[in-house]
Amino acid sequence: MSDTPRTDDVVMQAVAQGMRLAPVAELARELERENAALRAALDAQMKYQRDLRADRDRLDWLETLDCDSPLWVHLADSTNLRSAIDAVSKEEQP
Repeated sequence: MSDTPRTDDVVMQAVAQGMRLAPVAELARELERENAALRAALDAQMKYQRDLRADRDRLDWLETLDCDSPLWVHLADSTNLRSAIDAVSKEEQP
């Protein structure tokens, strides 16, 4: 499968009509590949931002706990702190 399907489709239509688009097609293919790479980088950045937001929400939730709360001991003993915080904080939500 081609990594430039939109450009290939336009070139095939032009060739069917007897046009010659080789230099323009190569530029379009390069731009299409760059576009795909930028979209992948944007998707990765969006996932990173979601992960950061989730960590911020966990920290915000921790700040609401009383320091003498038995939850602190439970959370401190947890092997996966993020999962433990998520489980406990979801139980408290109405």
